[in-house]
Amino acid sequence: MKPTSSKILALACAAVAFTGAAHADIIEVTTDISTDTRWSSDNVYVLPNAVYVLPPARLTIEPGTIIRAANDTITTGSNNPGTLAICRGAKVIGIGTVENPIVFTSVDDTLVPGGANTRPTKVGSVVFTPLNYGTDGPVGNNAFSIARQCGGLVLLGRTPIAYDGNGAAARYNYDDATNTLTGEAPTLPTGGSSPESVPGTQNEAGDGSGFAVIEGLSVSPITLGFPFDPDGSGSLNGSTSFQRGVYGGVDEDDDSGVVRFWSIRYGGFPVAPGIELNGLTMGAVGRGTTIEWVEVCQNADDDFEWFGGYVNCRYLMGMFGGDDGIDWDQGYSGTIQHAFLHMGGGERFPRSGYANATPDATTAGKNTTQNVSERGFELDGPEPNNSGILPRSKGFVFNATIIGNKGGVGVTSSQDGIRVRRSSSGQIQYALFEDINSGVLEHSEGSATAGVENDTDLLDSLFFNTGSTPIQTLTGTTILTTGTAVAPATQIVAKGQLVKNGLNPTLIDEAAAGVSIVARKLTRTAPARSGLANFLSPVKHTGAMRDNNWLFGWSWTAAVDLLPTSNVARPVLTLDVSLANPKVSFNADTTATDATDAVEYVVERSTDGREWVPFVAVQDGDISDTNVTAGQITVTDSAYTYTGSPVHYRVIAQ
Repeated sequence: MKPTSSKILALACAAVAFTGAAHADIIEVTTDISTDTRWSSDNVYVLPNAVYVLPPARLTIEPGTIIRAANDTITTGSNNPGTLAICRGAKVIGIGTVENPIVFTSVDDTLVPGGANTRPTKVGSVVFTPLNYGTDGPVGNNAFSIARQCGGLVLLGRTPIAYDGNGAAARYNYDDATNTLTGEAPTLPTGGSSPESVPGTQNEAGDGSGFAVIEGLSVSPITLGFPFDPDGSGSLNGSTSFQRGVYGGVDEDDDSGVVRFWSIRYGGFPVAPGIELNGLTMGAVGRGTTIEWVEVCQNADDDFEWFGGYVNCRYLMGMFGGDDGIDWDQGYSGTIQHAFLHMGGGERFPRSGYANATPDATTAGKNTTQNVSERGFELDGPEPNNSGILPRSKGFVFNATIIGNKGGVGVTSSQDGIRVRRSSSGQIQYALFEDINSGVLEHSEGSATAGVENDTDLLDSLFFNTGSTPIQTLTGTTILTTGTAVAPATQIVAKGQLVKNGLNPTLIDEAAAGVSIVARKLTRTAPARSGLANFLSPVKHTGAMRDNNWLFGWSWTAAVDLLPTSNVARPVLTLDVSLANPKVSFNADTTATDATDAVEYVVERSTDGREWVPFVAVQDGDISDTNVTAGQITVTDSAYTYTGSPVHYRVIAQ
């Protein structure tokens, strides 16, 4: 995906292009960030341990910046690997681009702009010889065999969460329908570590109620030096004490900043038995936060995990994770659109087409690992399993593609497409599942009371080459689609993931393939959810992407040569105004073999360059296209009146 952004200013078109600069300095970040700070793309930033951005600081990260995080065996050995944590009340403004993504990776990674020249040779006082990550080996050093090398990106916010840390009968409950609190008053944790540090216990993070300590971190109390609003209510609590690893509060619209075009690599360091850091961890993150085009690859735990929160996310890619692709818990109530998840199947070493093509089942070298994903989606309610706590998890997912690990090394019956647990509800629609080893939709852990427990709807989705139990009907669950007998490799070109340049996550062109593809045809009703008109793309296909491979050109997946070498042409925009309504014109890709099946584009508007509103999906020559010239599209933004203030537009091929 290569979005183009332009702006109208005095009826002129202005474009800004970023080019990668030579990385001049390697800067070690050893202290928390307490004032507004900018990280520039001509430096490399090394995190020896967890670094916290404290309120009210704002960390701005320029496009093209490389952040390297250390495995804590290099540094202190104190289960404190390099991690970037944005605390409650702080913000990260990390706006990468296709040309210059922000890369969060290990100290060894060579598959970045600048390559080996951007790596440190020591962290703190520890001198080490970095490995040469690559796609061809040698065995033990290649990019497909590495994980658990650092922490990840952690966002901590102040929305309500479904968590009862002290297990008291008078539970804290938040009803998001009425915006009311009942039960015991929220209190901050007084000790302990992450909620899963002692699985199955009730007192997992001190005496917190409505607050918790994020997985993989600790309470870490410090003194801010000024009173702080701990829960987003607007009231200062009079105390200067602050717990860095804590999340939770009462503000559904809390703002943790912008995360756009990030490639997060080789994370999931185990800080304790059974407790690993996720790629992108979101604790109580509010819908004021912008998250889109984020890739997590070779992470040893979940690719993306939400602990409560209301944030909406778009364009998420999880590649070869060691646990779940998408995992939500503790009352997550947001919407996710355009998610591509490829489950790890234990193939640790180079693929066919690379110089070192034979997989090796042995452990060789300190960085080797065997990522075997558990599930595409793991959808949880409260943790621990206190199903009476509000708010309930009720997430929504539209347009997802899940490539399973059927036939992979170490794959067992627990590798499901979707596992619903612990009083989670919501909806998954227009999803495409292929190569799922076990069940497409499974239920576990908790009594299935109709309408209360695990009533997740799976709608209008397609399943190919699934296991022996493709769908398990859940009590209270509506399944409006079947279809498990369609031959594999007829819906998407994703069967070649073990071959160099063989992973194409787009949908097959049915005219070229000579088959009828219901996933690709634009016969769906566009996703609709009340109150989300400013978020959801009005696309009508099934799956994450149709013609445009939006991993192309910027991602780790592209850097390791898994993707084809060509993609849909990038649209170039021109702007005008007609009767006070902006008009957007751009070139349309004309390589489709079927003229009636032209590439679909979504046009989006922004008044601040941060929040983007999709307002039309268009194909060359359809009713929304007013340009009669073939290969050219013009649409009018009739919902926006231009008054002279800058307005931005971008076009995203689907």
